[in-house]
Amino acid sequence: MHSVRAILVLFAALASAAPPANAQGAIALWLEAQGEVRPSVAPMTELAARAEFTLAPQARLRFFHFGTCTAVAVEGGSLEIGEAGYRTSAGGKVVAVEKRRCPARVSLAAAGAGGQTASGLVLRGEEKDVTYPPEPGFVLAGRGALRIAKAEVIGEGGGAATRVVLTLDGNRAVWPKGEAPLAPGGTYALSLLDAGGIELVRFAFKAGAEAATQEFDLIYVD
Repeated sequence: MHSVRAILVLFAALASAAPPANAQGAIALWLEAQGEVRPSVAPMTELAARAEFTLAPQARLRFFHFGTCTAVAVEGGSLEIGEAGYRTSAGGKVVAVEKRRCPARVSLAAAGAGGQTASGLVLRGEEKDVTYPPEPGFVLAGRGALRIAKAEVIGEGGGAATRVVLTLDGNRAVWPKGEAPLAPGGTYALSLLDAGGIELVRFAFKAGAEAATQEFDLIYVD
């Protein structure tokens, strides 16, 4: 009886000490894979905490880790990704680590009377002045991203008003081909709307003078 009770107490202690999977939301973004990776995940899929993968020899997996703001490529062996970091084993190795812009975190606006948003303001975290390239493109992550049906850039730059509807491709919002770039130094906003045309997020930024230096910028929508 005492041994059974001790086992139950130990089990309860371990259960309370271990946070539930995905308690803090997604912790990484699967970018691409080459070769056999198990389990297989679609590109730009968010990964939950304690994500584990097995890579065949010479197979390669790239992912973006939210906590360290790095794009990481691993080859072969086993990979475990957690909220604080990642590790390889069974012969796996890290072959590339690229520092990226940390995800911008925004919160959906609260709905007011008649379903209209009470505010277009956005919670932007620590960053005060955000600059994106003149042809910005974004990946929309987080549970709030499921509600986004339209993304557009609006604002003033170069003495002219701008409204550009971005092309939505899955969870990516891409600058339309043939559209003129934003004016360097201009003040703009990324507006995210739901299927009913209600604005959920308005995220202010400035346009830089240089083209994009990384493949995407991540917007995490709470």
